[in-house]
Amino acid sequence: MKKNLIIIISIILLILLILLIVKSDFEEKPFKNVVLSENNQIINRTNINYYDTILNVGLDELKIEGISVVVIEMTENMRRQFNGELKAHVRFHENVYYLFIGNENRSNSIDIISHEIIHINQYHTNQIVFDGIDIVTWEGQPFGKNDIEYELRPWEIDAFKKQNELSARINNILY
Repeated sequence: MKKNLIIIISIILLILLILLIVKSDFEEKPFKNVVLSENNQIINRTNINYYDTILNVGLDELKIEGISVVVIEMTENMRRQFNGELKAHVRFHENVYYLFIGNENRSNSIDIISHEIIHINQYHTNQIVFDGIDIVTWEGQPFGKNDIEYELRPWEIDAFKKQNELSARINNILY
């Protein structure tokens, strides 16, 4: 009987230890205190207060200044338009960038927002121009908005290629 009790208590303690380890892995590490610039106007309309911090740091890292960005929670309708796989999206309208993003933890947010900052930079430098309807001009070459699969779009290839470096730079500043 004592051996069974010891085994049961040992199993319970092991389970508790595993739960503590798993819980600590899921807890988000807070950002360190950083001084944010006022180089851009960023309005965060989501309930997640660190989106604007990541955006501010990333824009500064790419030396983008004098723009306005509104961060908005992505709707399910928008997600459905992209087969439910879209995590974020940037639109540019009347000199304002709109960053639509779902609810993401800090780590994922840095990667996702880094990708979208690359797109903001593409717009800002006129590397990419969208007519607002269905033509995307990339480095002077027009493309039908839906003529190319997502993974083959040159502006997406460029953003995926550059996002990891920017994400690492943002991580170094915020952690």
